Amino acid sequence: MTPSMTGKRVVVTGANSGIGRIAALELARAGAEVILVCRDAVRGAEAVADIQSKAGSDRLALMLCDISSQQDIQRFCREFRSRYDQLDVLVNNAGAYFAERQESVDGIELTFALNHLGYFLMARGLMSNLEASPAGRIVNVASMGHRLGKIDLEDLEWTRRTYRALRAYSDSKLMNIQFTSELARRCADKGVTANCLHPGAIRSGFAVSEVGFFGALVRLGSPFLTSPEKGARASIYLASSPNVAQVSGAYFVGEKVRTPSRAARNREDSEALWAASEPYVRYDPTG
Repeated sequence: MTPSMTGKRVVVTGANSGIGRIAALELARAGAEVILVCRDAVRGAEAVADIQSKAGSDRLALMLCDISSQQDIQRFCREFRSRYDQLDVLVNNAGAYFAERQESVDGIELTFALNHLGYFLMARGLMSNLEASPAGRIVNVASMGHRLGKIDLEDLEWTRRTYRALRAYSDSKLMNIQFTSELARRCADKGVTANCLHPGAIRSGFAVSEVGFFGALVRLGSPFLTSPEKGARASIYLASSPNVAQVSGAYFVGEKVRTPSRAARNREDSEALWAASEPYVRYDPTG
């Protein structure tokens, strides 16, 4: 059973489907005020209505944001800061797999822009709200797929190499863990924790419409994958459990701390990724 979240405010990105939607539902059931961050207004409104019906909560809000767009994240963060004073939990959940190389509206390779820079900018844009909480938490959804990642800091956007979709996705999940580690160190004196998780191989809409070998593999294996309900457990646990109130910089599988890959544990690499990411983000904490 999810611990009481009464009096807590939670932001969940990518909350209109999959594990993001389940996490939003269960946290609402536990009494939290939940802000669903979605890209599509229609699908977002449908998710809010469904969660409201199932959770019996009127403490729900929909805010629109394209997490791959830096301008949109900046706009969202400005609106959030003007509307709310504090934030207790940020669940960075929005992400995707792209079979072919694409670019965001900012001209940045889309996997990198959405899966990594989106987390990077969202956490920083809402940091003042998280610091205003007695015990702010950041929960980053990563993946065991990070073990296939090998980040090339000289070619983060796949402009020099031939784009490989699974590798690009795996790299972005490795970035999630390295970002979490470095963020936890930088938040150590701010009263904010940061942890990440592997949700399991989820039976959702992830990559099912993709062409090629990986998409076929996902469709073939779908009946054997974990349900979104089970996949959301780690996000819910890290957002709500008093057992992890003092834990920061850890990688979870389910409700257990696990050891990620050697690359994910390399502090110098985490610091280098942060430094390499900085030039990409046009961050203005007051803008």
